[in-house]
Amino acid sequence: MDKRKDNGGHSTAGKAGRPKKLDEELANTRISKALKTLYKKEENEENINEFLVGFIPTERGQMFIAQHLLGKPKEVSETTIINTDEKKIGVLFKGNK
Repeated sequence: MDKRKDNGGHSTAGKAGRPKKLDEELANTRISKALKTLYKKEENEENINEFLVGFIPTERGQMFIAQHLLGKPKEVSETTIINTDEKKIGVLFKGNK
């Protein structure tokens, strides 16, 4: 008999991907309340603008803005291979330089 059905297989319970809509809304609500407490403005948009005015001049803020406007830079890794028996020395690059 065919016992393949007993092998398990792909789980239908998703573990990866987008967070649940309810979790995302809860996080947004918490962040909005925290910004309102910090900046003491009634409108959420005013609180967000106040946060961005303080965040953008920082190094991390500038990197965040640049990555979202221009895209993230390509990852570059360099590996050096040295083989002393055959006197081979090579350098391999991954990504764009």
